[in-house]
Amino acid sequence: MRRLFFVLLALASATAVSAGQLPNRQAFDLKVCGDSNYPPPTALGWSAKDREAPKCEPASARNYTPKHKGIGFEILNLESEACFVPDESYQTLDAIIDRVLARVANLQSTLGDPESILAVSRATSDVLTDMGFALWVPTHSLSDALFTRRTSSDKFRHIFDCDNGSMILMTIADALGIKADLVEITLPSGNQHNYVRWPIAGKPPVEWDMNIREQCITPRHAGLPCLSP
Repeated sequence: MRRLFFVLLALASATAVSAGQLPNRQAFDLKVCGDSNYPPPTALGWSAKDREAPKCEPASARNYTPKHKGIGFEILNLESEACFVPDESYQTLDAIIDRVLARVANLQSTLGDPESILAVSRATSDVLTDMGFALWVPTHSLSDALFTRRTSSDKFRHIFDCDNGSMILMTIADALGIKADLVEITLPSGNQHNYVRWPIAGKPPVEWDMNIREQCITPRHAGLPCLSP
């Protein structure tokens, strides 16, 4: 399923950029993109049963029409062709967008400013936290992330990882009409990691890592991405 997600991502997005295109901003006092400073799911009180993926249900007629558009909805449509995605996932993505847009409504006139971009990024991470999203690596697909889990903890209802968190943030960018790029790098472990790059005219870009919920800088060791424009 994870392999399918990357195929769908390649089809739905032409915004992935090479890590080598990014400026060296190591002088900034920021965390490095891909730092694993987050608790494992077990530390959050989750069990393997809580992680169970939704079953692939037979396709049925849709009763819900998404309010918003963007890459996240395109990915859900593509995923649904392989394994039917219920209306609930589309509704959850709409709800995330609505909550973020409400929090950044006063920034519409300054969205080209780095501080406003950071505010949008923080608002997205905060909304996911408020809605019960917990980091679980790997999360197999965007629909897997948006699926509501009935867990033993009332605090958590959803899971996400760098791929799906980045796709949600890029869908927010689509809703706001601003450009955002997906960056994929190779970590020292050999694993791939994704985060979002916000290009800003005349200024250094802003990178945001959904896993650590912070602005970050590209590591010096970053390899070439698996995806390309």
